Amino acid sequence: TATIWINGTVSASATGTLNNTATVTSSTPGSGDNDSTATPLSGGADLALVKTATPTVYAGEDIDYTITVYNQGTADITNATVTDTLPVSVTFSSASVGCSHAAGVVTCGTFNLIAGANTSYTITVTTADDIVPGSSLENTAIVGSPTPETDVENNQDDADTSILGKADLGLLKSGPANVTAGQQIAYTLVITNAGPSTARSVDV
Repeated sequence: TATIWINGTVSASATGTLNNTATVTSSTPGSGDNDSTATPLSGGADLALVKTATPTVYAGEDIDYTITVYNQGTADITNATVTDTLPVSVTFSSASVGCSHAAGVVTCGTFNLIAGANTSYTITVTTADDIVPGSSLENTAIVGSPTPETDVENNQDDADTSILGKADLGLLKSGPANVTAGQQIAYTLVITNAGPSTARSVDV
């Protein structure tokens, strides 16, 4: 019996199944034995995205979206990009360095992420003044990369923000200080709303 050891290093970006075949032959008459093995690879790159948002705001206030991207695999990630399509009821305000905004879509990247590392981005938007109180804004972010991944189901996440209603009505009434009997009196009513929400079904 003879034992031969052969050591090799599997590429960090390899995925799928590793097949290896060894063949033995001899000049002595007889039969040769072939041995084939298939070994599933557990390594590789694995991006995961986690998103959070300001949980509640009043109409007209800002929402902060925080996006954190993790490389949970054993291989490095190259040229990854985060894409975030903003809700129609908000306007873009600002974003972290490395992000850009165009036509309601925020793009962050491209960036590299070594195995076990993470990176974060913050996007700030302003809600519309006339957004309906009680509504909920859902926003989804997606990360992708040309690097093959072992799992793509965790490449996106969404976060919700509930819209609170709060109006601040004011009324100012004025009229003449003096009037002669038999004359008409004109009263002026000025109604204001200091917000931040739109006041609906207002009665005076």
